[in-house]
Amino acid sequence: LGLSGLTHAQDEDPDLKSQMRDFIFYVNVHQADAAAGTALEILGQGLTPRELLEIVEESGIQDELDEALAKALRRSEIEPVAAKIVTMLSDGRLQRARDPNEIERNIDGLTGGLRERLYARERLKAAGEYAMPQLIDAMLQRTDVQLRTQVQRLLNESGRAPVIPLSVSLMDIDPAGQEQLVNVLGQLGYAASAPYISELRDKTLSDPVRNACDRALDNLGVRGSTSDLYRQLAEGYYNERDELTSFPGEDFQLLWNYDPAIGLIPTAIDTRVYHEARTMRLAERAMELGSQGPSALSLWVAANFSREIDETDGYDNPAYPPSMREAMYYAVASGPVVSENVLGRALEDRDTRLARRAVEAIERTAGPGLIWDRQSGQSPLITALNYPSRRVQYDAALAIASSQPRSNFQGSERVVPILASSIRFAGTNYALVIAEGDEQYRSTRRVLETMGYEVLPFGSQVSELAQAIAEV
Repeated sequence: LGLSGLTHAQDEDPDLKSQMRDFIFYVNVHQADAAAGTALEILGQGLTPRELLEIVEESGIQDELDEALAKALRRSEIEPVAAKIVTMLSDGRLQRARDPNEIERNIDGLTGGLRERLYARERLKAAGEYAMPQLIDAMLQRTDVQLRTQVQRLLNESGRAPVIPLSVSLMDIDPAGQEQLVNVLGQLGYAASAPYISELRDKTLSDPVRNACDRALDNLGVRGSTSDLYRQLAEGYYNERDELTSFPGEDFQLLWNYDPAIGLIPTAIDTRVYHEARTMRLAERAMELGSQGPSALSLWVAANFSREIDETDGYDNPAYPPSMREAMYYAVASGPVVSENVLGRALEDRDTRLARRAVEAIERTAGPGLIWDRQSGQSPLITALNYPSRRVQYDAALAIASSQPRSNFQGSERVVPILASSIRFAGTNYALVIAEGDEQYRSTRRVLETMGYEVLPFGSQVSELAQAIAEV
């Protein structure tokens, strides 16, 4: 390796395989500058992650490269470029694992020899949810019993990846397939499948399917009506629980639908609005199945507001087509009780932007009786008068004033002072300073304060100051 490295270092135009060997050599002999320069040359060739991975594997240097990258990551001079190579190789493995043709080859490999089966299982587990359309087709086919057995075994060991794809398929396949999938879901043991299994149990005409559903629900340890189970799962998505995020750290998640004529259909959706999309769909299903009271509708409205807040301009949301109206329309149409529930949720979560939208919806719909005629004498709107954000306080006080209450209520003494303070602070000018360090921030702040600005706290990027911005 040492002679190879010295030889290739003298070449005027070495190929990528030679450059990879040079990189390994320079890292091993502690030549940080040469290693970093070689890594930059490799990255500068414009290869895709998968192309880079395939070249590394063809060269037979994967183990040596992994060892060299591990050393490079511990050296500050090489770490940035080494990290980029590590990321590219990781992305390449992921892209290959998720390739439909690769998935098909690996499914065929499940019935091969021992080594081929182990390799195929490893690749299919790496593909995760992306392999599910083909895996479900393989499991539901009736001609190759050995393949069906191997796929079922694989799914039973695949953690949470199969849960939602299998669950959304339940209602649209034949009873024999339903029984198979329910057995897998029961063995996997994830509560996210419970509402789907419960709905199937309510509607099936097959005794074996119903018995399988009962066993699965007992194994999951869940109780409650199907509509309540859907609402509870919707709450989990609204709270963005870790176990309900399939690809943490990635830009896109998958929404699943099942068409009997086509099979399982994935749709990519921006991660920033994925949980809201799932929340809204599950809350809708809860209402379709008879969820009582305003809780499911309030959850739907809150998720819709959150979707609108998080959605980037111009994004074509596959779960919210252009035919749908803006979120405020549905909030106002749902009435003040629903909006007050949304406000209560926002106050509890310290979600300032959601709170302001909820207050606006209440102001458009609620009269004094709806706001104040409560046995407790309290409401989320009154609670909002003490919220940390002055903007929420002002909005709540204005909504109360607009409703023209005819009698005193607990907290009424705060309304006029809050409105007066909104006038007092109306002329305040605020400044936001984005600086790399505290010293730069302080010097800039002094200049701005002499100009009459009230300067917000230090931050190196806007996202760090989102709460401070919301409050002013």
